[in-house]
Amino acid sequence: MQNESLNRLDVQLSEIARLAGRPETELLTVHPKVSAWSVAQHLDHSLKVGSAVLGVILTPKDPPKAGINLAGRVVLVIGRFPRGRGESPKPLRGEAADTPKLLAAVEKARALRARVTAETLLSPSPVLKHPYFGGLSAAQAVKFLSIHTKHHLAIVADILRAP
Repeated sequence: MQNESLNRLDVQLSEIARLAGRPETELLTVHPKVSAWSVAQHLDHSLKVGSAVLGVILTPKDPPKAGINLAGRVVLVIGRFPRGRGESPKPLRGEAADTPKLLAAVEKARALRARVTAETLLSPSPVLKHPYFGGLSAAQAVKFLSIHTKHHLAIVADILRAP
């Protein structure tokens, strides 16, 4: 399962890189009925969250005292969460970004991801404090990250499909 989440994350980073190469007009596309954010903002946010989570997994500083809560367990089991329910911490909010900035962020996330191995994910101790889901172990954090990225890639797809 742990390798599955890492593999899924690799595929998602490739998809973000592909989307980042789309024309700037598409990256700046916003469809308010789908989301208030543009395609670029969703990609930028996903990459910021990815790098932040992977960075914490690799160098945990202040581990949470408590583990995952019920909401976190539900999200990890069902593999999704509803749109428009949570608010991103200010430093992780998506910003309008052009292709070079997004691709540089993809490479940063890939470099961090390359350092996370299946062995990194073995400890059940919480390493990441999530504002809604409690303390996540490294394996839970990677699974959350994959779910989070899937969530934003689905929104991007809906924006690009909207009339």
